[in-house]
Amino acid sequence: MPETQRKPLPSIRSQIALLVLACALPTVVGFGALVGQFYSRERDTLKEDTQQAARAVAAAIDRDLVQSEGAATALASSPSLRTNDLDALRLQAGALLSPQFPSSQFILSDSTGKAVLNVGAALPDTLNPVGNHHRLAPLFGHGRPQMSVVVVEGSALLALDVPVFIDSHVAYAMTALLKPDRLARILKDEHISADQAMTLYDADGNVVAQAGGPRLLLGHAAAPALREQLHKAAENLLDTEDAQGTPVYLGLSRAPVSGAVVGIATPQAKAYEELLRAVALIAATMIAVLAAGFSLAWAVGG
Repeated sequence: MPETQRKPLPSIRSQIALLVLACALPTVVGFGALVGQFYSRERDTLKEDTQQAARAVAAAIDRDLVQSEGAATALASSPSLRTNDLDALRLQAGALLSPQFPSSQFILSDSTGKAVLNVGAALPDTLNPVGNHHRLAPLFGHGRPQMSVVVVEGSALLALDVPVFIDSHVAYAMTALLKPDRLARILKDEHISADQAMTLYDADGNVVAQAGGPRLLLGHAAAPALREQLHKAAENLLDTEDAQGTPVYLGLSRAPVSGAVVGIATPQAKAYEELLRAVALIAATMIAVLAAGFSLAWAVGG
């Protein structure tokens, strides 16, 4: 019978190269598990940092809102309004507008939207009686303080509106306008990065201020699903998408006194960036060592 032809055995070079790869395999698997664990930790850290940022910004904004509303309430209850002494009221309002005060001006408006008194910065051109009447209509209806938006050229100002009661009915609205750079300064002080977006919602879930991220319609209600989350708890962290479909972690925190809700959105891709920054050098070193070992084994086997 003819002898069965044997298959040629692998060369010594191939066997040594395979041995090197087999020895390196546990290291590669272990490194992959380490990278997965590191990414999980980076993702958890990113979530926690996002929630903490929302909490810190909410506390800082709450201080400004409470201080401005308190000053507006004090002016709204001033005896000078009952006697229609607007000159005395002007002096009282001017005394409150120190450089450290968060608001830039006080505006007294009647039920038609006409500004009968303005103290501090110049009256915005967009604050005409028609638009002002529309903005203050809810306040004259329910008689409760509110947050609103005064649109100016190129930006918008956050307003605190307080009712002025005379003879048991709302006769005027006292408005405190926050300084244009106040929110930007708070975000800088709280170390909010440029790739994060901040959105401020009033107690009813309406967007009243924004910094960064896709532009939203100020003064309009948030999306129904998000609005439901705003009323669920004082703090919440959502795994969601922004208006452009980018995956983000959204940290929500309600200011304890004013009731405003701050949302900080952080791109989820930031966790991958931190991961690559941390393991890139280690991965490059491992690849270089494995390549050198494989090349040496291949050369020796020859």
